[in-house]
Amino acid sequence: MERQRRLAATAAETAAAALVRAARAEDLAALAVSRTAAAEAELAGLRAGLDALREELVWAFAEGRLPVDAPAPAVLELRDSRPRTA
Repeated sequence: MERQRRLAATAAETAAAALVRAARAEDLAALAVSRTAAAEAELAGLRAGLDALREELVWAFAEGRLPVDAPAPAVLELRDSRPRTA
């Protein structure tokens, strides 16, 4: 009878410890979900900002407000072997 009591007590302790671990795992999962939601919201904000910046740059370029100082590409003329610019 004593042996059964000890086994029952050990089983109860094990079950209680498992419940504590399960509750902790649920808390960590909920925290991970909330952190994921926050990261997704931040990413959406960054994407919106990038889209706005892209549109602003397109309009600035179209209106001539951006300096365009691209060097002319070098063109190799193979017939006379002298490099020239286009």
